[in-house]
Amino acid sequence: MISSFESFVDNHYANGCLTLISDTNNRVYRLDGDQGPVAIKHITDPDIPLPYLATVNNTLGQQIPTQRIIEVHLATNQQPYDVVVSEFIDGENLSSALRRHTIETSVVSGFLVEFIDAMLEIPPHCDGYGLFKNNAPMFTTRTEFVEHYANRYWAGPARSLTVMCKI
Repeated sequence: MISSFESFVDNHYANGCLTLISDTNNRVYRLDGDQGPVAIKHITDPDIPLPYLATVNNTLGQQIPTQRIIEVHLATNQQPYDVVVSEFIDGENLSSALRRHTIETSVVSGFLVEFIDAMLEIPPHCDGYGLFKNNAPMFTTRTEFVEHYANRYWAGPARSLTVMCKI
């Protein structure tokens, strides 16, 4: 029996062969079809702001090499899940590549500087400070944001943590 997700893929991308390549977080597939391979991500976390993610991806992609998002399909009554279609790039992840290959420090540091410069061009997700989530609490200052998540993640249940920082 074909799942509704497979039906979605069949309806949007005829003549393709769908292969699951990861299900550790979201379900990621490789689709080999008439247009060549693409990555199709079946989003299982409904709290990800996908239109903003596509904007960030487009902004970064104009300045640094990145896997580009091709399409975003938001959940509807007929399609009860979010889908992101992006370029398929075969290879290993950065962490594995750095462990397996000798890469000059200047190359990595140069890329990190370019990445930080590109990040400065990204439009803000919202006013204030918060996580990259649809319904995350918003804070008016960086200090409030840091204190909230420091207390939530690192302080024990019976103690509170005050962060003294100037960010």
